Amino acid sequence: MVSLLLAIALGTLRMVQALRDVESLGRELSNAQIDPLTGLPNMRALRAISESRIDGASLIVLNISSFAELNISMGHEAGDRLLQLVAERLSTRLRDRDRLARIAGDTFAVFLPHTEPGSAAIVAEGLITLIEQPLTINGAILHFTACAGVAGSDPEEPGLQPLLSNAEDALLQARGDGPGLVREHDGGHGRASAQRLLLRSQLREDFDKGGHAFVVYYQPIVRIADNSVMAVEALVRRRHDGIVESPGTFLRELVQAGLVGELTSHMLVTGLTELRRARLDFPVAVNVVPELVNQQLVDQVAAALR
Repeated sequence: MVSLLLAIALGTLRMVQALRDVESLGRELSNAQIDPLTGLPNMRALRAISESRIDGASLIVLNISSFAELNISMGHEAGDRLLQLVAERLSTRLRDRDRLARIAGDTFAVFLPHTEPGSAAIVAEGLITLIEQPLTINGAILHFTACAGVAGSDPEEPGLQPLLSNAEDALLQARGDGPGLVREHDGGHGRASAQRLLLRSQLREDFDKGGHAFVVYYQPIVRIADNSVMAVEALVRRRHDGIVESPGTFLRELVQAGLVGELTSHMLVTGLTELRRARLDFPVAVNVVPELVNQQLVDQVAAALR
């Protein structure tokens, strides 16, 4: 009987200790201010950092595009690695007094003390440029972009929450405009974002007019054995304001504008048609993204060869 009572008492003590351990862990988690995945401050830390320095500050809220698609296609480990790489890159671009935080799954915030929204928008555009540089994940070279919203503190609405809400509203507007863009809460765009939007509009207009602004240059593919031309590769150039532009000046925005299909069709039809008219019996190579390889593409090639 005594042994039974001792066993019950010992079990009760262990249960009480376990409950205390759980409560302690809960307090530690609730007080934690570091995101365990990236090592960055989290939202709780951002609030603590910013509340005393909110006057004259700006906030950037930045969201990675195509993050969900990466999780689906390559798994959550790849998504976690992307977040870590983005955190590392963003950290290299900021001043010592700025604070970078991860505030949600694929969303980061940058608190910039003593910074006007216009200057913050320039910072945001630089951060997006960093994200757009190629990343290697699980041996694959991948490309991503982001959108960002920017807001400045308002003396009539003190505290981080109004600033955060305004920056998130601006982010939603930027995402509506298209990938890779920055929007300020007052409705304006960052300077680079405005230029990118203008270029996308011009590219759409080029295709609306038949795509004649895009011309094909032919690069010979030479057989080493006898230096004879065995094929040609079709290379795109764009005529604009009397200047022939290389792809580096417009291709990124053409992709972001969703015009790759239009360009591919134009290159195929133009290349095959011009070689046929010139009576040159050469194969022509055209770069095609895998997503566009379908029956419609085959039909377009067949029609151009008739």
